[in-house]
Amino acid sequence: MGVMNYKTYMRSIGWKEKRQAKLEACNSKCECKGGCTRQATQVHHLHYNTLGNESMEDLQALGIRTVRNATWLNLLKFVIFTAIPFAIVVLLKNSKK
Repeated sequence: MGVMNYKTYMRSIGWKEKRQAKLEACNSKCECKGGCTRQATQVHHLHYNTLGNESMEDLQALGIRTVRNATWLNLLKFVIFTAIPFAIVVLLKNSKK
């Protein structure tokens, strides 16, 4: 699925029904690692290989706090492993000129 198809799918009745089915299947409990007991309010894909034809095992119900923490963690990883090394390479290249 392309970007536009992904966006369209995420707004579709089919996705809304699948999302609701996942929340019901886990009794709206967050499925993050570590035995979280928070209420799940969002459903995320573990991968996109089956987008549009997901099984319940392809999806993970998460609480909003878990989602926020994961977003910040991914941003931090990007800064540490991508942005900073890139900046160092650029600075080193420019310092040799």
